[in-house]
Amino acid sequence: MKKKFWIVPALLGVVLVVLYAFGYDQSDGQWVGDLKIGLVTTPSPPKVGQNTLRVTLRDRSGAPVTGARVVFYTFDVPPAYQIPQEYPVVETEGTPAGEGVYTVEAHLKKPGPYKVAVKVHGAGGRQSPDRPVTTAWFTLEVK
Repeated sequence: MKKKFWIVPALLGVVLVVLYAFGYDQSDGQWVGDLKIGLVTTPSPPKVGQNTLRVTLRDRSGAPVTGARVVFYTFDVPPAYQIPQEYPVVETEGTPAGEGVYTVEAHLKKPGPYKVAVKVHGAGGRQSPDRPVTTAWFTLEVK
């Protein structure tokens, strides 16, 4: 009986192609305190030039979090041999789009890795006085 060991690598290859085709989608989000913060880009994967970053905020019950001020900080990741100060951080206020969704237009200047910090201020009064700002970090790979 001949074994078909090629099936597992082939399936893995198909999964990787599908993930690449659907691009950057962290809409499942990450928990930061009592907030679940998800990020999706359009286009996906992000490309050099104009992109839309869309953040979704949810509370522990899964309800959308409205009334927050969301600020996006984007910067490209410098190579190890360069000084980080040479890479400016772009700060942009997010626009509420309803149902816990906040968007911003981001101009990404070159291919490679970018960091995005999403800072949420006053998320519907859900934050405690000792944690006035909630921050989630994401990494984008710009094509």
